[in-house]
Amino acid sequence: MRDTVSRMPDTPPAPVILGNEPGSFPHGVLAERHPAIIRQVREAVPYGPDRRRALDALLASCTKGVIEPLPADAPDGDRWAAGGLDDYAGRSWFDVPWLCAAAAPPADLRTELAAATLTIVKGDLNYRRLMGDRMWPPATPFADVTAYFPGPVAALRTLKSDVITGLDARTEAALVETEGQRWRTGGTHALIQVRE
Repeated sequence: MRDTVSRMPDTPPAPVILGNEPGSFPHGVLAERHPAIIRQVREAVPYGPDRRRALDALLASCTKGVIEPLPADAPDGDRWAAGGLDDYAGRSWFDVPWLCAAAAPPADLRTELAAATLTIVKGDLNYRRLMGDRMWPPATPFADVTAYFPGPVAALRTLKSDVITGLDARTEAALVETEGQRWRTGGTHALIQVRE
């Protein structure tokens, strides 16, 4: 996806989250969790040789390979290209925006969301998508980052990734003092944020 997020004009962009920092949550998911899932599936299901080779190729691609362009006849090739994903072909999965999260919904969904009294976004993955999967400074106002969203929005999540906005500096300092950065990803803290 393009490295842009629609936002209020006075809100500077935050860096995109990548998986290339050893020890970070995204790196752990790409380097450990995804390969473990592929191995578990491969070992647990009695696939034939073709499927086992495909799983082996997927494992090699996601841990050591690069993003391959979609075939010209791929059913969702137009969405892939429209999202700018062709730009990432040939790059390591660790060096592109993590999960290639999209901040802007398609036009028909925007229309539906704009008509809603309130859209509730639940869970850490959906929160990251709402934030454009970027490393916003924690004190960046939630309302500024979600200004692109077509209607009122509420986010409910348990913190399991580094992405966070709308946190006051005293709260962040207290968390860092007692827990280092673990509070961001440990699943021991939760939040509810609303933009009307």
